[in-house]
Amino acid sequence: MNPALARQTFLLAACAALSACAASAPPSPGTAPAPVVEGDRRVPAVALASSWQTIAMLERRDSITLTLATGARQTQIQGQRARFSIELAGERLRIRLDSLTITPSGGPGAREAIGTEWTALLRSGAVGLLAPSRRSPVVDDLTPMLHSLFPTLPQGGVRPGTAWVDTSSGRRQVQAFEAQDRRTSDWKASPRTNRNGTTVQPITATEQFEQMGEANPGGQRMMMTAQGARSSTYYITIDGHMQEVVHRDSVAMLITIPARQQTIPTMQRIRTIVRFLPGR
Repeated sequence: MNPALARQTFLLAACAALSACAASAPPSPGTAPAPVVEGDRRVPAVALASSWQTIAMLERRDSITLTLATGARQTQIQGQRARFSIELAGERLRIRLDSLTITPSGGPGAREAIGTEWTALLRSGAVGLLAPSRRSPVVDDLTPMLHSLFPTLPQGGVRPGTAWVDTSSGRRQVQAFEAQDRRTSDWKASPRTNRNGTTVQPITATEQFEQMGEANPGGQRMMMTAQGARSSTYYITIDGHMQEVVHRDSVAMLITIPARQQTIPTMQRIRTIVRFLPGR
């Protein structure tokens, strides 16, 4: 089985058991982040560097729990490790997948995805839609994760105390479902600190989102609604290079099979850490 489909297969298998008794893209950016609190003018503003090359090491852990009609629960644990080469030149962003390991392994999909390149434009502090050089379930699974490698910054950069709000909406592949996704994020720049011998600007984001979608496995219509929350912390060096990103997601999802008047509550928890090697 293709490893990128493991989470999807797990959900579909549970749905089949109950019956017996994606092009993935991140949401389109909204308007420029606002409102903005100016922050501490005694220190210079920090923005993403306009010319930068680095290596990003990504680790992700998923835990998905489904509650069946009998009350029994099924849980699946998955992990991903990936290495990406990143180049930012002016407004042009390029990301290349150098290596990928998915556990439990399930086929050649991870190997076939290696070498994929994503390109996007970085404008007004926000990464635009990422366009991959090839399409596959594994590539579609990685694309939304790559979109969250960088924070959405207000024009002019941030200082300690700067706060802003960002909204977005669009289509997103959610497990087996093609879903409408809406998000609101509250951002804040915290006091600067020293990490690993380097002065960094921490930026935190608290995101709320909701999703609605449908799928038709085997011709059987299923509907999905979900509500979730993400907490993120980005560490950016004073010269505008990413040092580390940490995401924690919690998503409550309800899957409905209208023909059988059955529902499947699920809970998904995700922890993602991305470490950037010193760039140039």
